Amino acid sequence: MERFFQSIERAIVCHDWYGALSTALTIPDIAGKFENPQLKVVQRYKQWYREWLQETYTGKGAALDGHIFLCDEDCYGLRCSYLHAGGAELEKKAKHTLEKFHFIEPPNWGSAHRNMVNGNILQLQVDKFCEDIVLAGREWVTWANSERQDIIERMDSLLFIHNANNGIPGLIEIHRD
Repeated sequence: MERFFQSIERAIVCHDWYGALSTALTIPDIAGKFENPQLKVVQRYKQWYREWLQETYTGKGAALDGHIFLCDEDCYGLRCSYLHAGGAELEKKAKHTLEKFHFIEPPNWGSAHRNMVNGNILQLQVDKFCEDIVLAGREWVTWANSERQDIIERMDSLLFIHNANNGIPGLIEIHRD
């Protein structure tokens, strides 16, 4: 999983916001499948989100205490809208409390993350959102390492992009004398 987390972080450093967001939105998919392969995609995505990310998107303090800015259903709706159609508006079947998402690049004057606009549009700072998912993913991997060896074993099936400079593993060997 670490290679996926590092890919997101490299994309953030390079300001490749779409690449960072695409990979970040797949983390709950990947982790959810490893943790609960018997569940359907939507169930495992939402369950993983609720357990590992929803608290980050729940308000704290007197005015916002307990307000969920981004619930599991809306995050799953974002995932579907963005990854399947490149959109930010939630389809009717995916809408829960939000109408659409408004992502912004990091402003040079600070941070503008987790703001509600017009009552049902969630404004997120793309780097912060992706970093939140990476942090949750790393916490999940730490938990899995200590609690669920079956998950760690399933991670062996993750895609690995090989370096072909020394051949292609299992296909071509290059011997240099």
